[in-house]
Amino acid sequence: MKKSILLIAAMFAAFTVSAKEITVDLSKAEVVTTGGSGTLSFASNELTVNWEVTVGWEVTGVEIPLGSLTNITNISFDYQGNSTEEVALIPYVRDEEGNRWFDSNNMGDLRNSSWTTLSLVPSEKLWDAPAYPYGEKNIVKLGIIANPENPTSGIFKIRNAKITADWPTSIDNTASEVKAIKTIKDGQMVIVRDGKSYNALGAEMK
Repeated sequence: MKKSILLIAAMFAAFTVSAKEITVDLSKAEVVTTGGSGTLSFASNELTVNWEVTVGWEVTGVEIPLGSLTNITNISFDYQGNSTEEVALIPYVRDEEGNRWFDSNNMGDLRNSSWTTLSLVPSEKLWDAPAYPYGEKNIVKLGIIANPENPTSGIFKIRNAKITADWPTSIDNTASEVKAIKTIKDGQMVIVRDGKSYNALGAEMK
């Protein structure tokens, strides 16, 4: 137990943190829907979503895997739509427990037919009711969904999706009893020590 505590303490002392901008791989997007359907295409670094919602106030859109991120300080992307009526475009993040978080002051409008940049900090609960505050769980997906009042369909496009997060940038092995190896896996910094993997917060990864 003493060695384990020393190891974790050494890990916390072993890195510094700075902001890093991460480009989201839109080609990995998957359709999500609660009352409709959708198809995707990806070309020239643009994701095109053909979406349909068959029940009012339900949603269709995409989720993109992020690996596992912490301390997200900003999300931004460009979008355009082709709707003739007001349809909300809601960006959110989903944490490792499956709960969703968004920014109620920064949602898109799919009547915007020209490229429009949206920037947000997703720290509010979106429909889910987690019993913990934002930031306590790692973020694993970025979601972007159309949420119309009435059944309808359309197209929206996404490009230049980026996430800014606090990111460990250096490791000092002198305080540790064992050699540490720093690597990037599935979008997150992983510390490998003594045959085990830990995330940047010192938690063992299974």
